[in-house]
Amino acid sequence: MNPFPLLLSTAMAGPLERVDVLAASPEGWLWDEAPLAAARPSTAAVRLVEQVSLGWALPIDGLSVGTSWRTQELRYARDLGESRVGWVVGMQTRLLMPHGLRGGLRIRLGDAHLEAGTVLDAGSTWMRPVVGPVRVSPALGLGIWVGERDSRGAER
Repeated sequence: MNPFPLLLSTAMAGPLERVDVLAASPEGWLWDEAPLAAARPSTAAVRLVEQVSLGWALPIDGLSVGTSWRTQELRYARDLGESRVGWVVGMQTRLLMPHGLRGGLRIRLGDAHLEAGTVLDAGSTWMRPVVGPVRVSPALGLGIWVGERDSRGAER
């Protein structure tokens, strides 16, 4: 595994704002690895650690970079009015090669947030930089907010 993309994207970002314990990523740990955990416990454990994502604030309100060992994501999230519900969209890369898009809703629950949506994974890699076949899968994420908040408690 090459740590360069993780280090590069972290160096370009601002302060740490969130830790996604279960990242809404194309790898789909919950859908792909968890069902096989009893048969392959060590693989499931490694994949769980690989998908944990750190979210770094960027200077534009709502825009952030997520970095995990396997995937990097440019993400934009907004609240719907004054509520704790909002939407999120993101472009996901692997070794900085775009390979997926995601969109969905999120709910803020104190310092935690829950995201649910859809991921489109093109499967592109540097070895095979072509699109196809596109995989559509559900996305579920659970994270902890560690960054600053504004006066109404919303994420900055």
